[in-house]
Amino acid sequence: MTEDNPVVLGAIIAPDSGQADELLAWAVEACRAHGKQVRGVLMETPPHEAGQPRPKAVLRDLHTGESYSILQDRGPLSRGCCLDTNVLSRASIVLRRAATEKPDLVIVNRFGSSEAEGEGFTEELLALIEAGIPLLLIVNTRYLEAWRHFNGGMGDEIACEQTSVAGWLDNRLGVGAC
Repeated sequence: MTEDNPVVLGAIIAPDSGQADELLAWAVEACRAHGKQVRGVLMETPPHEAGQPRPKAVLRDLHTGESYSILQDRGPLSRGCCLDTNVLSRASIVLRRAATEKPDLVIVNRFGSSEAEGEGFTEELLALIEAGIPLLLIVNTRYLEAWRHFNGGMGDEIACEQTSVAGWLDNRLGVGAC
């Protein structure tokens, strides 16, 4: 935390998640290389399997390595959100555990549609912020207004580029990642 902003909350703002997911993974490694304890969940997309309508997405626990497959297979004709909220609920324990462990940084894969509606990881995000634990996540540009409303202007908005993320890590956590 810093004196001018007691809440250390960074959001990588991105129109899509591919590059942002890579930046978040890079931030994890940069922090660990500087001896920082990092907890949370990171989105990963395993290689696409033939015959699968869409790549499976998993959340990986950064501490234990456990993976949570968060997309339901609703068949080839399904449309709309296929997020498995039951699995997301099970993955939320990773963030609740992080709130008690007090790591140097918590990574959350994203503030997305569920969080914009007050669901998903909303309670866990609030607990982490209240505990004063630095937090870094991704916000898709479609949820930017909901994100701003959620954080009440306390968060830093970070451009989706490595130099911007490195600057935030250095400024907010003292990680000279450049």
